[in-house]
Amino acid sequence: MVRSIIYLLLVTPSFASDSPLPLTHHQNRPIITMKVNINNAEIELIDGATLAQALEKAGITPSGIAVAINETVVPKTEYATRQLAEGDSILIIKAFYGG
Repeated sequence: MVRSIIYLLLVTPSFASDSPLPLTHHQNRPIITMKVNINNAEIELIDGATLAQALEKAGITPSGIAVAINETVVPKTEYATRQLAEGDSILIIKAFYGG
């Protein structure tokens, strides 16, 4: 598994106001990131991010969806506390009405 390390020197980067995972840090400390897949699309998160944070970063509203991580369904009550790991595969299914 490959992890990315970004070293921040001198200047703290500014993030767009819509950035769901602002990176907080002290000068010259590395920020460790990880990559996970959401419906086969790779996204980069801060190491130890939760499922709720990943959904927010991906712009996915948690209502009306079912989520599985590595083929195991995650109850909605665990979204905020379920930590992700490098390489996790997240599958999101949304129910539709129609005919």
